[in-house]
Amino acid sequence: ANPKWVVRMNGHDSRLTRRWVAHNYTYQKQPNDMLTSGKIDKAHFRTGDTAVMIAARNGYLSIIKLINTQLEIEKSLEFSTQDMTTMMEKQNLNGWTAPMFAAANGHMHVLWYFWAICAVDSKDNGRRRFYKRSKQGDNILTCAISGGHFECVKFVVERIYALSGADQTVKKSALKERIEEEKKRSCRMRSSTLIAFLYGEGKIFRYLLSWRFPTYIQ
Repeated sequence: ANPKWVVRMNGHDSRLTRRWVAHNYTYQKQPNDMLTSGKIDKAHFRTGDTAVMIAARNGYLSIIKLINTQLEIEKSLEFSTQDMTTMMEKQNLNGWTAPMFAAANGHMHVLWYFWAICAVDSKDNGRRRFYKRSKQGDNILTCAISGGHFECVKFVVERIYALSGADQTVKKSALKERIEEEKKRSCRMRSSTLIAFLYGEGKIFRYLLSWRFPTYIQ
């Protein structure tokens, strides 16, 4: 269910007012992450988290939509060059992105929204926004595995890695490319399959093996 403030905002408040209500509500949920700037795309100086990251971590899709609306307004008025796709690529001080937070906490509805915002298809490179890695080597797949969220793992593999919407040849080529990348770049010197095994996620472990993800790294 939406927070009570979302219901109260169904009146005639201006979009600018809604933007600040959304922004302030997000940071009220995180008392140690108070804003240091009035700009909605700025990150906290101590953690590097943006409002979008905090909303994604907590699954507040309504807030993310409001922030996206305001970013579009500011961009159309040439007040800012930021939009939601660039906000998705932003990394905090540990290298985490908003999609990684959503995957780690099992918020499928947020991942779907990010996917729709990128308008990802087989002809563009929108999915590169999901390929970021943290300083520890985590990516969106290992985040979903660590959280034990099978549906998020399945979404990442079948929608992002395997290029949903492409023909079978392109899908196999794209998935092979991601698997080869998994062999060369790992999370804490462990493959995604090994991480699933170490976390006791048998269902995820068997699923990754069925897609021929490596159990080792080169």
